[in-house]
Amino acid sequence: MMTRYAICLIVLGSILACRPIVNYTTYKMVLAPIGSAPTQDQAELFHDLFCAVMKSQSSSWGDCNKYLEPARDALNLAATDLDLSRFPLPSDKYEILIVPGMFASCVSDVSTLEDAAKSLHDSYGLVVKILGPADNFSSFSSSEANEVIIQNVIEQEYRVHHLPFILVGHSKGATDAMVFLADSDQAKGDAQTKVAALVSLAGVIGGSRFVDVIKNNKLNLLSVVTELIRSLGSCEPGYVPTDLAGLESLSRSVRLAFLQSLIDRHQHFRSRMYSVVAISDETTTSTQLRGSWDELAVYERDQDGLMIRYDAILPGATYLGAALADHLTIAMPIQDSKHWWLRERMDRNNYPRSILLEAIIRFVIHDLSKEHQKGRVEACAMLVCSSAILSNR
Repeated sequence: MMTRYAICLIVLGSILACRPIVNYTTYKMVLAPIGSAPTQDQAELFHDLFCAVMKSQSSSWGDCNKYLEPARDALNLAATDLDLSRFPLPSDKYEILIVPGMFASCVSDVSTLEDAAKSLHDSYGLVVKILGPADNFSSFSSSEANEVIIQNVIEQEYRVHHLPFILVGHSKGATDAMVFLADSDQAKGDAQTKVAALVSLAGVIGGSRFVDVIKNNKLNLLSVVTELIRSLGSCEPGYVPTDLAGLESLSRSVRLAFLQSLIDRHQHFRSRMYSVVAISDETTTSTQLRGSWDELAVYERDQDGLMIRYDAILPGATYLGAALADHLTIAMPIQDSKHWWLRERMDRNNYPRSILLEAIIRFVIHDLSKEHQKGRVEACAMLVCSSAILSNR
């Protein structure tokens, strides 16, 4: 089993060998169809918030600039001290629903953002749910299949907690959540209105070039992935993929067509959108992802081993910044896995995920409260104007 997978990696490595690595970046560029809403840049404020959260925890992580890309120029890297009371974490405002990415279904003893979710619940009392096997959720299913699972879970959870949702989608999870929110099916409309925001965490927004590379080189994508997930641990029954539905969802042709369809249909998301990308280099990319990192380096240095920065930013979203970690490390606490081989391959997995998620949720709740206040002011203004018009009649 391990031998066959090793052969797949060797074959893939030989295809990727001797490729040149570009020496430039497309910093803060967004891949978006013409007509998309503008992307808002809030990376500087989010960087300050991330550093403030890290400082408040008196952690041993050290300099926050090691974990989140500085949003200022090299001459002014110091973060501005923020008062965290401006960015509260009330436990009775939102439920956090985490939508896992590819391969999460088959790391049997580790869940996406598990450590960070536990910290939010234990420290602040927030309601946090991670989609998984108990919900019949499989990251290997198509996004169209998973949107039904997301809808059902939202309806079930809302009946219990009566809270609107902040969705956090990692990798393909962001794709699944986008498809759910974009579906104009009337049956999903009620569940969609319960989602206040979507956060894409290293999301496969514009598609994965790496998936296309494997397909274009005529490697058996299903065989490569199946051998990989078997080596990761024990999958739940039915979670070994039998087709390429979920993987095909990640191809650039499918994802770019989806983004274009939103423009063609003049469709806008009801929920607020936010993007956090991941960036790693030769020294911070885990061994497991070095082959794919080398391949993507032909196109772009700002990438995480599976996604290029501009392919991972939601058009029209608020851009929060770049976590300095590879594609799996940003969300998967693999250092806690019992599988020694996986820990050995994911050898750059030490990252403050709890601090990152806390900063994200603080920012989003603060931003949503500003939107709510703005709506109230506009409504009051309209009421005043209406009263004035009536009084003048």
